[in-house]
Amino acid sequence: MKKVKRPIPKKAPVPVATAPNDKESDPEDAQAQFQLELYWCIQQLQNSLNNGKLNEKQIEDVHKNSRILKSSTAPLVKKRQLMKSLFGDYRAKMKDEEKKMGLGSKSIKFTQPAANPNCSSFVKKAAFQTSGNVSNLTLIQKTYKALKSKIQSPRSRRSVHLFLQKVHSSSILKLKKLMIA
Repeated sequence: MKKVKRPIPKKAPVPVATAPNDKESDPEDAQAQFQLELYWCIQQLQNSLNNGKLNEKQIEDVHKNSRILKSSTAPLVKKRQLMKSLFGDYRAKMKDEEKKMGLGSKSIKFTQPAANPNCSSFVKKAAFQTSGNVSNLTLIQKTYKALKSKIQSPRSRRSVHLFLQKVHSSSILKLKKLMIA
């Protein structure tokens, strides 16, 4: 009696029904969603490392797992299996975290800062405490002109003049000429 090999009928794969507005129907969206999930899992591993409550064995496991998740050569299936074994239903955890963060962001309000017309300028005194040469005087003149253009009130101009007078007493006459001009 000869054994006859019978051909085994091949079953066609059953197509998975997806909703027409499913987010993961587009391969680019699926890839972006996977990257988001992957980064979330890596971040959770980093948070557990930063927590400092792990023993040496657990730290080694976390480093090994994060290295696998960050690897560009590791297969996608292996990464998904690892993510599932480490975090369980990580998609649900991501949604819960997103809801918690969403509630916090609704309570934050942004307002425009009030414009303050009385703004001040600070001139570093040490820049003028060199010898009274011509280049130093030129620097003082340029600084005075820059400050003069910013200052509207005569009282403020006078305080700038007094400051520069204290800084460099040898150039008082030239500064007075600038004040008159």
